[in-house]
Amino acid sequence: MLLIVPSCIAMLEGKKVMILKGWHRLWVFLSLIYMCIIVVYCFIEFPKPERLVHKNEFYKELSKQSLAMVHESGPWDDYAQQQAPPVCDGNYLDRLAGIKVAKRATRSEWDKATPIPTVPDTVKVEMPNGHIIVFSNKFKKAEIESASNEYWSIIENKANKERIYFIWYAFLFWSIPCIGLYLLGRGIRWVYQGFKSN
Repeated sequence: MLLIVPSCIAMLEGKKVMILKGWHRLWVFLSLIYMCIIVVYCFIEFPKPERLVHKNEFYKELSKQSLAMVHESGPWDDYAQQQAPPVCDGNYLDRLAGIKVAKRATRSEWDKATPIPTVPDTVKVEMPNGHIIVFSNKFKKAEIESASNEYWSIIENKANKERIYFIWYAFLFWSIPCIGLYLLGRGIRWVYQGFKSN
């Protein structure tokens, strides 16, 4: 982001050429470095459907036909919730059966520590975000796949919305400090010139 100010423009051969002075060059340099840091952070933390933790409200967006297929005893979201580690307490440690809270348990480690209950006449489908949907086995495989795909479409839509907010906030986190730094520099120059004129 380059702000063109009158003091940075010179008239050469009838053309406007932007000339950045020392402090403006420093500001641009620092802004670019800060932008690189923001870009790296966004690349690492960019929202992905696989990282989106399940919420029960997602089921409300399923069609009635798909929602009716979900078994009333399910689902269990311990593994998905564990991906965003909760507050450490004694009960949580007992459930982990010795797994350190600071370390994110793998799927196999979590199953050993907290086995998922086996419900008769059900089919469990694990989604890429770690959420397990429990279906009644009276439905056909194609129907279960259709309901699972519908759930995943909801997750992808949620992730897309989070990406828009993420990019917007990333832009604000970059632009506001840069604008603030620029205005601070202009203010210091204005104050300095006031002392210098006296």
